[in-house]
Amino acid sequence: MVSGVAARWLRSYAVGRQAWSQTKFSDEEVLRVAGELKRGAMAHGYAAELWTLPRVRRLIIDMFGRKLSTLGTWRLLRRIGWSPQKPVRRARARDEDKIANWKQVEWPRIQAKARKEKRTLVFIDESGLSRKPAAKNTWAPEGETPVKHLAWVRLGSTRV
Repeated sequence: MVSGVAARWLRSYAVGRQAWSQTKFSDEEVLRVAGELKRGAMAHGYAAELWTLPRVRRLIIDMFGRKLSTLGTWRLLRRIGWSPQKPVRRARARDEDKIANWKQVEWPRIQAKARKEKRTLVFIDESGLSRKPAAKNTWAPEGETPVKHLAWVRLGSTRV
């Protein structure tokens, strides 16, 4: 004989297992979902390139007319090799050539000058506050850290 708590757990397990089996996706459907996710969230009408579980659930409803639980959505994303990740923040106006030049030419020159003048280089953060938006987690293919491009605005500037 099964106790009341165990019986409830077994019933909920059976219901959850049945619901999961009803929402299984064929390999072809999984490839279609992966392809749409690769197109990006903005291609599906969102303002930012973030794939959250509710957004993926909405995409699945739009594509197949099937509702999927949060856990089912999570499992589907894991099946296609995606994981929750924190995007790397980058300025839209970032110039990789200038950064490389600074690292290879300017920084060694500054260090050499400091050594010659027997000075110590110190980096100080001027502010404990930031107007930069916080990076929200997003789902992305494993091994492909997403990049969130930000528009940096100077204080008092009207440009966005």
